[in-house]
Amino acid sequence: MDMTTSLSPSFARGWGLPQDRAAQMAARQAFVAMKRLFMSAVAPLSDGKGEWLRQQVRLANEPIDLWVLRGPVIAALRVDERGTRALRAELYRGLDTIFPEAFGLDGPVTLPPAADLMPTWAASQSSLSASA
Repeated sequence: MDMTTSLSPSFARGWGLPQDRAAQMAARQAFVAMKRLFMSAVAPLSDGKGEWLRQQVRLANEPIDLWVLRGPVIAALRVDERGTRALRAELYRGLDTIFPEAFGLDGPVTLPPAADLMPTWAASQSSLSASA
């Protein structure tokens, strides 16, 4: 029997070590927090699309599942533009945390607080119409 064995590739990469388990737990906690945020976002949607979205979010098992659902969820929330602005911003922040590389970011980045841009926009529109 040959007693010279090499380390398995998975052990050499550090899989199974405490720091790896801690990273996996942190990633899972981030996913669960994001899934709860998605669940709260789709909870008030009362139409058939809302029911379908709730079912899809419930079935999500991986962060990529939520990534795929981000567009339909945010589009459904846009029906109530003003009422869901803060919730949509929170969804975007959560997605930026879990998928920083999707937007070319190096790591988790926090977005500035959502500001009400309507007064600024309305003021610029009134100055345009006044100058016309």
